[in-house]
Amino acid sequence: MRHSLHSSCLRQLALLAVFGALPCSATLAQCFDIRTGYTGTLARKGTMFDVVNVTPAPITVFGLEQLFFNAGTASLEVYSRVGGWAGNENNPAAWALLGTANVVHTDWFGGLTPIPLDLAVTIAPGAVQGFYITASTATPSTVACDLGINQLGTWIGGDANLVINCGVAKNYAFAVNHGLPTAGNLWRGKVRYSFGGGGCTMASNTNVGTPCGNRHNSVYQHFAQAGMAAPALTGNSLALIPNGSSGYTGLWVAGTAAASFWPPTDAATVLATGDDGVVTYTPSSPLPTPYGPIATLSISGNGIVFFGTGSINYPGTNDYMPTANGFLQSTRGGFYAWHDYNPSEPGSGAVTAEENAGVLYITWNNVENYSIPLAQNRSTLQFQLDLSFGFCTMVFVQIDGNATSPYGSATLVGVSAPGISLDPGSVDLATAPPAAVSTASPESGAARVIGLSRPRIGTNWDLQIQAIPANVVLGVAAVGFTNPGFDLTSLGAPGCLLHTNPDLLMPWVGFGPVQPYSVALPNLASVVGLDLFTTAATFEFPAVNALGFSTTNGVHGRIGNF
Repeated sequence: MRHSLHSSCLRQLALLAVFGALPCSATLAQCFDIRTGYTGTLARKGTMFDVVNVTPAPITVFGLEQLFFNAGTASLEVYSRVGGWAGNENNPAAWALLGTANVVHTDWFGGLTPIPLDLAVTIAPGAVQGFYITASTATPSTVACDLGINQLGTWIGGDANLVINCGVAKNYAFAVNHGLPTAGNLWRGKVRYSFGGGGCTMASNTNVGTPCGNRHNSVYQHFAQAGMAAPALTGNSLALIPNGSSGYTGLWVAGTAAASFWPPTDAATVLATGDDGVVTYTPSSPLPTPYGPIATLSISGNGIVFFGTGSINYPGTNDYMPTANGFLQSTRGGFYAWHDYNPSEPGSGAVTAEENAGVLYITWNNVENYSIPLAQNRSTLQFQLDLSFGFCTMVFVQIDGNATSPYGSATLVGVSAPGISLDPGSVDLATAPPAAVSTASPESGAARVIGLSRPRIGTNWDLQIQAIPANVVLGVAAVGFTNPGFDLTSLGAPGCLLHTNPDLLMPWVGFGPVQPYSVALPNLASVVGLDLFTTAATFEFPAVNALGFSTTNGVHGRIGNF
């Protein structure tokens, strides 16, 4: 019989002792919010809107929430300016960046997603404040809004204190409207505010790290834009080493690209990929892979070497817009250094293939990066495929950082087995432990923790462990006030981390795919802003590693009064 962790007062004595030691405060701030709508029929990179203070007292905006068009992740930037957006929608110098935040969001059927920024934007009596929320990640367009019909500058939400007026949709960042009508775009989200300079903190949950003990047949690193990829990749190499019939293990080899690069000769075959095209190439002998020998390869001009031939799909995106979903959901496996290259641009170098001493060299030799306006922004990289042993080495000699393309400039580097993959999450290829840069087939998931509710004072912080493997016989959930991030690799649990100090332990026994637990939070102003961390460990039979257990991801909860 399973023993539930839910609502167990005795197990919470350790936390309550700390809470009880905090000074009590009877004064809680008055916190308000305004929502501008419940549907978002359009997906844009970002939207602008105005907030007007119609009271005789200053008002502080302390939080924003956003409606999203589809589920996924987004890197958001939030800007603001005194006086409203109109007339300055194309002028970055007129705006102040309030902060950047990464969010994991649901689609609009799931409601709003809080933007995890600590804001304190004070609006004077009668004043107008412009806001701009935009996704810096290029694709897909995901910030939700509705088309306004002759509603530019008109009311889209409000109460007796604040009025929110319609603005325009804007590409990232402060770019052209991309053909959108000037009739207005209705921002869909929520403004949280208070009187008297603040006093309100929005409770939030943030995922920390990834579970260990799972097996994924894909591994990747996603760079949101070229300015991130260029310094991380240039001069370095990634070796993908077959580990039997299971998958690949990645080895980052820093500073070796120049010495490892094999310059193409005049005998190299020019691959006529054009802009965004794919060609086939048959090496002199099949390429050994963990999934069997591959006689013919399909090579995309956008930095992908696919296994085999036939139709190629990029679910949820286009061939020139690298996304994790397009990589994981594609039915074709392969080696990826996916980016929007343009070898057909005047002055660009070529994509070539050439064999030497049993190694197939596929090279992007001074190939242009798609940009607007056209510029000399070339990259040189090379796939070195060992036709005897199946090693693949990606050599990044020079990766350009131009990010002017209106379609985005993301890069995704990795390897995927044929077929749809579970998402291991983007990893830092240069620093991740070997277990996190390895693939294995068949795939199997690992238990994970999610927050069912936000940690607000006077409520229960409800959490749930999901996707518990069937062979788990014992588990422990832990809650604490700090996150040591202790790596258990040296103790026999490769890739497993502890994402909390064990100030409170809540064990359970039994079997089942989910396990709920909760922490009771006192109704005290003094605990507002306090950080809590939680993670869980699962003990499996047979054991998945030498230590005998795996760890979930962590959840970082910030206690709020709203």
